[in-house]
Parts: sequence; C-alpha cells; structure tokens
Amino acid sequence: MAASLVGVAFIAHRTGEDALAARVLGSVTSTLPALRRVMAPSHVAALETLLRRLQARLGDDRFDTASLDGAQLTLDEMAADALLWLDRVHAALPGDTAPASTDVDLTPPGEELTSREVEVLRLMVTGDTNKDIGRALGISPKTVMHHSVSIYRKLVVRGRAEATAHALRNGLV
Repeated sequence: MAASLVGVAFIAHRTGEDALAARVLGSVTSTLPALRRVMAPSHVAALETLLRRLQARLGDDRFDTASLDGAQLTLDEMAADALLWLDRVHAALPGDTAPASTDVDLTPPGEELTSREVEVLRLMVTGDTNKDIGRALGISPKTVMHHSVSIYRKLVVRGRAEATAHALRNGLV
C-alpha cells in the first residue's frame, strides 16, 4: 500500500497538487526506509528528486505542515483519501476513460509473484510451517524460506502475518 501511495504522490505532483503530494509522502514516512531497500535505484532517485522539488516549491513551513498532517494518518486512512482524490481526477478527464476493470493488483509492476511463490503463499495462508510447505511442494524448508523472503519483498510486507493478510485482502490466493 505504501508503494501505491508513493505513486499517488507522483501523480499529485504532476497535476500541480504539491501539498497533497507532501501529505501523502508524510503518511508513508515510517515505511520509506523499507521501500527504498526494495525499490529500483532509479525509483529511489526519482523519489528523492520529488521530495526535493516539493520542499522547494512549497517552502519548508508548508512542506513540513503537509508532511506532518499526512504522518498523523494511518496508511488505510491515507489510501481512502487518495482514492477519493484519484476518483475526482479521473472524473475530470475528458472522454470515456473508465478503467476496464475494478480489480486492483497491488504488486509493483515487474514484481509479480512466480507460480511457485503463489503456491508457497497459499500454504502460508493455511498456517503451514516452512517444513510442512517444503514437504508438500517437494522442496527444502530453506528453499521455502528463500521464496518467503522474495514474497515479502514483492508484496512490501514485513513477515508471514502481513503477507497472509495482504493475500486474503487482495484475493491473491
């Protein structure tokens, strides 16, 4: 979700909504270190550039106020606000620009789960241990652990419980 909100911040900036962009980034401040570790270097550089531009355009006081305002919100609250804003932006677009589907894939582009990772995730959701998953899939528990780490990175979650919740919320399994 935090990665998606960073995307919203870029859209807000591109549409001239710099205060909103700063507010959105403020809401993900606590997750930025983790995001920077899993983002491509070019994306990290783009994020750093965006932060500098926002601070320059808004000035220190307005940037700090917007960031702190966003930091007071949970990711869910900010996501709800962001979706409302995106709906308004979409409604203002000329012509028929309705999306083909309302399904939302929260996996970052180019970071789709492999079929094996989906199998591991399905068994994770049922509460199986790495040993159980390995036995069911004919792989070692250590290989299961490597798949798990890859799943966590791709879903931008911090562990099995968050991966399970994310998978269930988003219909991944």
